[in-house]
Amino acid sequence: MITAIRRRILDRCILRPTRHPVALTGGQRIDFEHDGKPLEAFFHRGIREHHDVSPPRLIIKFPGTAGRGERAGRFPADLIAGDAWDVWSWNPPGYGGSGHRASLNRMGPAAIDYVDSVVQRTGGQPPIWLLGNSLGCCVAMHVAKTLAAECPIDGIVLKNPPPLRDVVGRIAERYPGRRLMQPVIDSLPPAMDLSVTTPHVKRPLVLVQSGADRLVPPEYQDRVLMWHDGPHEKVVLQGLDHHELVSPEQNRAIARALVWLLERATVSRPL
Repeated sequence: MITAIRRRILDRCILRPTRHPVALTGGQRIDFEHDGKPLEAFFHRGIREHHDVSPPRLIIKFPGTAGRGERAGRFPADLIAGDAWDVWSWNPPGYGGSGHRASLNRMGPAAIDYVDSVVQRTGGQPPIWLLGNSLGCCVAMHVAKTLAAECPIDGIVLKNPPPLRDVVGRIAERYPGRRLMQPVIDSLPPAMDLSVTTPHVKRPLVLVQSGADRLVPPEYQDRVLMWHDGPHEKVVLQGLDHHELVSPEQNRAIARALVWLLERATVSRPL
């Protein structure tokens, strides 16, 4: 009971769920299921100039704490040469039309159901990239750790990954009674703790880092690379804060890192 109360407090500190309608541009809504309730996903189909590509490569995305799957779009498929990328995003429990209450504890299991459903719907065993933005990085790494033996996860892209214990602790330092927050921070579900999941992940990884990030400072993000047990590449977006938009020049730098990931993933993928 005490752990449940602490986790509810932590949810209130971190999660920013919304349920208002959001316009979906150029994609298709697909409803899956998690624990008896709807799990909302959004699908952007890649161009099929070559009809012999089957199944397509998949990019499965996890938005940040205030993100919505409807807004996810085709990034980063639009930076990658080729025509065989299908892009998926989701609304986790408590967001948009997805059922259940928004909860860090539920997010990990729901993400496994989401990825399993996408793979089953696609058919076959397509190469998969996992992409996380901010809080979504924690979800992506949990999926990478949990499904490494079951799904052909070829690569991972993380943008501004937050070691949640450190980030919440740093913010708590600004307020009176900050020591009272430590038991709340300690209630973080292991599935959402990058220090727990990342050391088990060996797939190639690209870290896209906002160089002037005030919410998740770059030195915090660099800890993810220290924990990662595989090849990785870092792209620093100089002068950008956590939520600021990427410039065309910075997108070109990201595109070069994605070429590295595509080549590395293809070479190092287990037989």
